[in-house]
Amino acid sequence: MTNRQVWSLALGLLGVTPAGVASQENFGSSAAVLGNQVAVGQPANFYGPGAVYLFGVDDDGSWQEVGRLFSPDSAMADGFGRSISGTPERVLVGAPRDGGAGTAYLFQAPASPAGDWTLLARLPTVEGGGSEGFGSAVALGGEAAIVGAPDAKEGGAVYVFDLSGGGSTQVLEPNGMDGAGFGTALSVEEGVLVVGAPAANGQAGAAIVYRRGDDGAWAREAVLSPEGEAAGFFGAAVHISDGRAFVGAPRGSRGIGAIAVYEQAGDGWTFQGRLTPEGASPGAGFGTAVQTVAGEVWVGAPGGGGGDGVVHRFSPESDGTWAHSGTVLADSANTAAWPFGFGSAIASGEEVAVVGMPRRD
Repeated sequence: MTNRQVWSLALGLLGVTPAGVASQENFGSSAAVLGNQVAVGQPANFYGPGAVYLFGVDDDGSWQEVGRLFSPDSAMADGFGRSISGTPERVLVGAPRDGGAGTAYLFQAPASPAGDWTLLARLPTVEGGGSEGFGSAVALGGEAAIVGAPDAKEGGAVYVFDLSGGGSTQVLEPNGMDGAGFGTALSVEEGVLVVGAPAANGQAGAAIVYRRGDDGAWAREAVLSPEGEAAGFFGAAVHISDGRAFVGAPRGSRGIGAIAVYEQAGDGWTFQGRLTPEGASPGAGFGTAVQTVAGEVWVGAPGGGGGDGVVHRFSPESDGTWAHSGTVLADSANTAAWPFGFGSAIASGEEVAVVGMPRRD
């Protein structure tokens, strides 16, 4: 049995496409698992504004489209769906080209399965008045809606909106990292936030760790810098899980890509090692996406596999390291003249994993 079959059976690796869409281009650019539903972003196409498609399981176990989300201010090329983060109760969607500066939209789940998601809040950039890329990355953490604006002045910004009723907004800044792309990637877990700044230090990259204090304010805890060959757009993807931070550098390791692993140790973070793919070549983009899936680490290499794209799987070893344990492949061979981009986005829940393939049409 192939790895593709193993994961299709065990975790429900999805193969879904939107119904009634003239062009599926960019469908799968982002994804999130919302309990028993899956949200898939299509931030741009030739025929309309961006959208987020919702899929659920029907009685015979197959996945079907159950709804769509749009920006109430929808317009061509608004980028709605570029980023998605959510829970069974809420979903946060980024639209980084909306109105020029960008917007994020917070939706509430319906009270019944037959209902529609409703708009809770429209989160605009605080400063506005320019192309900030606000909404390029989003994350929901407890009562915080976190939005990245990597094109904001002074190297980018991250906005933290308090959803508990206080209405406060905290702006995190890269502090001296001009042109860093700070806010390109976000991941949050239990009061710890990791922010990717892949253009920092001449595109070597960096990732910055913040911790939420008892007063609700977020304070910088550490700056993670690439170790050795991990330099190369380090911070393009970040993921935090069980006290470990995984940072993608898709241009590292002589252009093949790498994942750097850090572990929380007391008040700091220590480098634990690098994940590198087997059999990959320069341009694979390994590290474009990273996610933990059922105890493993999955890493997207959308330029690998001869144009299809590949997801590499790593399993934990008894000594705390990670070993390459296989690959997940696209569901069909690429006969087109362009790469499919399988592995551009990865999301997971308790029983399902989703891999985006945004350039298959």
